Amino acid sequence: MTKTMTSVTQELLSISSARDIVDKTLDVFFAERIAKSNGINRHYGELWQSINRLSGAGGKRIRSYATLMSYQIFSDKPFTDVVPIAAAQELLHLALLIHDDIIDRDYIRYGVDNISGQYNHLYQSMIGDADERRHFSDSAAILAGDLLISGGYQLIHASTLPARDIAAASTIFSNAVFTVAGGELLDTESSFRPFDAIDSLTIARYKTAHYSFVTPILMGACLAGVNEEVQQSLEQFGETIGIAYQLVDDYLGVFGDEDLTGKSNINDIQEAKRTYLIEQFRLVATPEQMQIFDSLFGKKHITQVEAEAFRDIMTTSGAKDAMQAAIDGYHTHALQLLQTMPISVNGRTAFEALVERVIRRER
Repeated sequence: MTKTMTSVTQELLSISSARDIVDKTLDVFFAERIAKSNGINRHYGELWQSINRLSGAGGKRIRSYATLMSYQIFSDKPFTDVVPIAAAQELLHLALLIHDDIIDRDYIRYGVDNISGQYNHLYQSMIGDADERRHFSDSAAILAGDLLISGGYQLIHASTLPARDIAAASTIFSNAVFTVAGGELLDTESSFRPFDAIDSLTIARYKTAHYSFVTPILMGACLAGVNEEVQQSLEQFGETIGIAYQLVDDYLGVFGDEDLTGKSNINDIQEAKRTYLIEQFRLVATPEQMQIFDSLFGKKHITQVEAEAFRDIMTTSGAKDAMQAAIDGYHTHALQLLQTMPISVNGRTAFEALVERVIRRER
């Protein structure tokens, strides 16, 4: 029988407790893969070690937490069997970050070398030509991302849940991969297609919101047995906070503190990322501001002084304020959606805390 949401009163996991539980599962996963890959060749083992290093370098474990939290909100059964499925969300996330960094031609993630960056150093003594070395380091990173997606499915099937639940989880996971690939393609093509060809909020919905929030929240709720009406409400909620999350990410990509974000705050300018910020700028910019914009947006070797000039026109044009207003709007809408759900007090409080965590952030 499907649990009613108001009947579930168990104490919910904190995000730090969920992180510890999931990290133990990931530690075992990586230890097994490192040992197995070393049995093939020590250089293959090095790839798994590099993935393990990156996994441990950062990450808030929001997606796995959302899975466990959602399951607990809608079920009073132990969450132990769901932990591998929650951990699978983190493998998918890391895979997509690795692939995204290749697309963005970025060597840094979490303030450390990503897979491409690690292999660029590893290959330095073997490959003198920088372009060739980049090709081979990116090749290693592509393989790393592919392995993690496969690993996600392996973790799902490692759960001791009934076969029907594992099949359902696999389907949700597959839909996440399918959806995010479409969003990533749209994002990639937005740098050279006409400005009005691709909408930034559509990209945010499919590139980020679905795999980062809709999928984890639905995963936990569906495994708990919620009905279709609740699933639809949760999907809308997940999309709302997911779009807000991407807007914050794009905001930090230009205005963020690199020491806090662990990422470059000029890369999005160099790569001509057509975010909501840029769309709003083009709506309100003066001819003089557009002239500065055209000279800097997409410039491959932009200086910090030039980047600051770019930030200045984003601010003085009003685009920065418009971006913040959009984030605030999604924030408010997410909280309003929660009020319409017949959820327990504990559950609503946990979801509200998740909203605050993902939107009011500096990294």
